[in-house]
Amino acid sequence: MKVRHKGVTLLAAAGMATLLFTGVAVASPMGGGMSGGGMGWTPGTTMMQPGTGMGAGMGGTPGTTMMQPGTGPGPSHMFKDVAAGDWFAQYAQNMASKGFMSGFDNGTFGAELPITRGQFAGILGRMMNVQPAAGTTFPDTQGFWAAGMVEAMARMGIISGHNDGNFGPYGSITREQMAAIMDRAWEAMHGGTTTADMANAMAGMMQLVHDVSGSWAAPQIARMMQMGVFMGDNGMFHPTDTATRAQAAAVMWRWFIAGQAPQ
Repeated sequence: MKVRHKGVTLLAAAGMATLLFTGVAVASPMGGGMSGGGMGWTPGTTMMQPGTGMGAGMGGTPGTTMMQPGTGPGPSHMFKDVAAGDWFAQYAQNMASKGFMSGFDNGTFGAELPITRGQFAGILGRMMNVQPAAGTTFPDTQGFWAAGMVEAMARMGIISGHNDGNFGPYGSITREQMAAIMDRAWEAMHGGTTTADMANAMAGMMQLVHDVSGSWAAPQIARMMQMGVFMGDNGMFHPTDTATRAQAAAVMWRWFIAGQAPQ
């Protein structure tokens, strides 16, 4: 099906709920309500391993070559630098198998490399089959490989740039920014949440993590934790920590799976 939003067409892939990409200004808190979807809070959610609670990353200029399952040089994984027992191995495999996330030209995944804002935009653009838009809202995206996707999302009001008017495609992205991005994406696709549901999400989040009360993205973090997309780490969320590609694969795959559930 086609979904039109402010002049931008999204092509929904058959059999999957498409997820929209949102961006956040680094220098200042950004608004945006919480998303709906009718998914209840589960306070007993299993806590994930340290450092695994955020996510996104694909090859940008290096690393844009897509690898099909089974074609990588590694004996037990499609990427030669990923071991079958690595906590993120299945997430990386799933994301690559769907064509959402790519490896590098040398056959590696680069799990510990940081994920950038531009790479994240490219991944989400692939996940939602966005049609790139011509023109540029951000002067620093001219010539960037995912400029058309960034532009389309900017016109929809889903992403925004820094206070200086730039998008910062090569800059890092934090956990709280990622939570806000995915929350706005969910809301754009499934609608907003009720005040009661939001209060429930916030209460549940505060039972699990204790370092988000001062975050401008606390409501978005709460909603994404409620959905099981993000998880805490020994009572902490680490909202200003930056993401790695391994963390990216984990969170975005959970987000994708959440979109497959009946709403």
